[in-house]
Amino acid sequence: MVQEQQSRERAETEIAARVARELKAREEAERAEEAKYRADAEARAQKSAADRQASDAAAKAAEPVRGPERKKNWAVIGAVGMVGTLAAAVGMLHVLPLSGYVPGVQDLISKRLGQPVTISNMRYELFPSSQLTLERVSVGKLQQVKADAIYVPISPVGLISGTRSFDTVEVKSATLDADALGIIAGWVRAQAGEPALQISQVKFRGVKLATRGIEIPPFEVNASFGARGELRTATLNVDKARFEVTPKDKTWQVKLSATGWKSPIGPAVEFEDLEASAVMDANGATVTEIKGRVGGGALTGQLKASWGGAIQAAGNFKLENGRMNQLMPAFTRDFTASGTLSLTANYTLSGATLQTLFDDVRLEGPFSIAGGELNNVDIVRALQTNRAAGQRGGKTRFDTLTGTVQAAGKSYSFRQLQLNSGPMNASGAIDVNEGAVSGRINAELGTKGVVVARGALVPGGTLRDPVLR
Repeated sequence: MVQEQQSRERAETEIAARVARELKAREEAERAEEAKYRADAEARAQKSAADRQASDAAAKAAEPVRGPERKKNWAVIGAVGMVGTLAAAVGMLHVLPLSGYVPGVQDLISKRLGQPVTISNMRYELFPSSQLTLERVSVGKLQQVKADAIYVPISPVGLISGTRSFDTVEVKSATLDADALGIIAGWVRAQAGEPALQISQVKFRGVKLATRGIEIPPFEVNASFGARGELRTATLNVDKARFEVTPKDKTWQVKLSATGWKSPIGPAVEFEDLEASAVMDANGATVTEIKGRVGGGALTGQLKASWGGAIQAAGNFKLENGRMNQLMPAFTRDFTASGTLSLTANYTLSGATLQTLFDDVRLEGPFSIAGGELNNVDIVRALQTNRAAGQRGGKTRFDTLTGTVQAAGKSYSFRQLQLNSGPMNASGAIDVNEGAVSGRINAELGTKGVVVARGALVPGGTLRDPVLR
């Protein structure tokens, strides 16, 4: 039993010693393996660092030489960013439709003009110049004023901020009907308060005045306004005439200057040049200092007109040394005459409209014609031929022809006629009514001592085909 126990103890001791040796060997092996791993990792790290240094050195050698690094200017960067943002917004304005803003613009203009305003379309352009365009605009309850387009120069900043003050506005192809002048008068008066819009100058191009029976060529208007919207001056260029309008108190001062101009109403005489000054109000006008040249002669005169119901005018004029062959075609082409005319006359005009103003002209005054001839009339031959058959055609030359003329509508009466032509003298009276000729002429051919022929002639026929019997 003792031996068996001792054997068991020796076996356990050997087993314990063997286990201790195996554990120690395993621990030493693990330490060696860990040391090797650390050594390998350190070697790899050193190699990687060396590679990075070499790469950085190569890259640095390849870079261009730079100066010292400057500090960033954040204020400039911010400004550039704002400009870029604004440019992007403006770029969108150029392409985005502005139809949604039309009602607001209509209301704004309506408040300034005191009339309903309609705008068909609105667009904004940056190039070639920045401007806002209002298309197909009408003003008034009955659309008395229409314009194809209104151009408003405005910067992008002004458009975005909604400015209401403008230096110049241009209106293209405006059409005014007969009732438009009444509402326009209210636009040029000073506003009670601050105007909804402030415009320094308005330019109208291609304006058409739709008047019945009167053809007025398209004209231009340049108007300047004060701070309260009151008209300061307006210039109208109509064909070859220029009208300058300036308000004064409750009246309008108008100056006319024209060259080679024909008035759209009245006889179609051409004024080589014409100047006149007038003072106008709501009820009429007084025109003074009329002077110019017509038919080669010098013209002076004045007139006073009134309106409200019918239009009425009265005045006088004086023409000196006008050429009959230039003046006659404006009144009739059925009869021709030549000579130098001088005429002083008073006249009156009346009509319901401008179109009918010259339908009832009444004129009276003395005249004289020097060094001329009457075509299609031969007084000398009429004295020498059979008066029953009558004398047609020919010419009557004269040194002087004097008398008085009275006109009423299309009827003309020539009284106290005296014609001198060398050995022939004639006197009498002639009436022309709707182109028909009548009257009486006493003619004598000869000298103071010897009378070759004498007789009383009766004019007849028409202006186109007169006859002496």
